[in-house]
Amino acid sequence: MWLIQVAVVITVCYGCGALAERMGQCKVIGEIAGGILLGPVALGAVTPSLQKQLFTPDAASLIGQLGEVGLALLMFEIGLELSMPSRRAVLGPALIAISGIALPLGGGIAVAWISYDALAAHQPFWPYVLFCGVALSVSAVPVMARIVGDLNLIRHPGACAALSAAMVGDLLGWCALSAIVCFSHVDASWRALGADIALLCAYVVALTAASKWGLTPLLTRLLARGWSRGTVTMLVALVLLSGWITSALGFHSAFGALLPGILLRNVPGLREQFQRLLGGFVHTILMPLFFANAGLHMQMFDGGANGQWYWLIAFIVAGFIGKYLGVFAGARMVGYSRENATVIATLMNARGLMELIFLSIGLELRILPANVYTMLLIFALFTTATTAPLLRRSIQPVTAGAKGSI
Repeated sequence: MWLIQVAVVITVCYGCGALAERMGQCKVIGEIAGGILLGPVALGAVTPSLQKQLFTPDAASLIGQLGEVGLALLMFEIGLELSMPSRRAVLGPALIAISGIALPLGGGIAVAWISYDALAAHQPFWPYVLFCGVALSVSAVPVMARIVGDLNLIRHPGACAALSAAMVGDLLGWCALSAIVCFSHVDASWRALGADIALLCAYVVALTAASKWGLTPLLTRLLARGWSRGTVTMLVALVLLSGWITSALGFHSAFGALLPGILLRNVPGLREQFQRLLGGFVHTILMPLFFANAGLHMQMFDGGANGQWYWLIAFIVAGFIGKYLGVFAGARMVGYSRENATVIATLMNARGLMELIFLSIGLELRILPANVYTMLLIFALFTTATTAPLLRRSIQPVTAGAKGSI
């Protein structure tokens, strides 16, 4: 039966992704929508018996486990894709990233604080409040890069600045999320949190040393001889082991899977070979299962109960407008023109996959209740779906030979 479930998931997500591309949207929007269509919100509302038979609790658990493997490999791939600006050039993107985080973070914390009694009275207060703030402040580098490529904005100075700032912002967001996850444990205290962070720092230092003096030279030699099954096995084992270690330390496995990718991103040919041999399997098979698992947890909420529609609007306003104004102000302070600042602010409002990963972690760890998870998932789809149309309306694509001024 589980083979049929996997076949249904990857087929529906592929079809929705292709349809989204034909409509001018990113493929990931359609794939996320495909996962939602298979969940109780859509399929469960039309044919509840079929939805329950197709996705039994055991099947949902299996899909979640396979999706977690896909998430770990995707985080490794994202780490390989990160191209951080040089030390001299990091100040501008860092200022843009921080200003773009501050406003939606503050707005999300405010909305979560006020809505706590109405929406999340059974959740731990501080983890819920802080998580909502961080979830509203992140961007999505993979989706942004896809939009930039689709709109031929590779050489646009605003697009380049947005990608650099988003990379800095995502790293800050992952650090903040890791601290919140650690602090959300039942037995958490400031002393325990400090000890866990110290252990995590020690692991990062050890992994950095191992990558610099052992893994990087070894992979360079292996790839020079040609890609082998042994190399693939070693990389996958390293990613999964790193994810398990950070999970055992009280953080999430996604953070541990991201670290090897960041540390090994400069190994010649590693990114291309990984995408060639594993990228298709991850994006075509495993990630649709992750999207389906997210859709299976999405529930319809009673908009009239406790004014939940108003809280949804409040989250959208705090996250969307806060992100736009914060990034726009930061870009102007750094010295970008109004047009380029508009491009940067519009691009960095794309959440997409990163937001979905954050929300899945919050739901898994019971920081978010199901109704707030649904609200923030709608928020993520809204902000991502509006990014490309807003860019098309505000700018013209830059040709390969064009140069933009700050």
